[in-house]
Amino acid sequence: MVKLTAKNNMNKQRLTIAECPIAVHLTFVFAPPKSYTKRKLKAIQDGVLRYQKKPDLDNLAKGILDALNQTVYKDDSQIVELNVKKQYGDTDHVLIAIDKL
Repeated sequence: MVKLTAKNNMNKQRLTIAECPIAVHLTFVFAPPKSYTKRKLKAIQDGVLRYQKKPDLDNLAKGILDALNQTVYKDDSQIVELNVKKQYGDTDHVLIAIDKL
């Protein structure tokens, strides 16, 4: 799904596969469980309660980076900067930003 979405977005923006050094920024967003109290939801909103549950951040990143390999960039060795984080949000999704350096 990640690979297909990336291909579609690249086609729409008329982008070609990158062959230069790149920086990748990944933000994995998870909706809080419906069972969370108002107090916990407030702590999330205030930035006090952070997402510390599984899956592990490195495993999440690996899946996305592997999917983008040979699609957005020629080889993952081109990644010279990597910023990855998990956070709470309204819905589960992944934000991906790639910058040519």
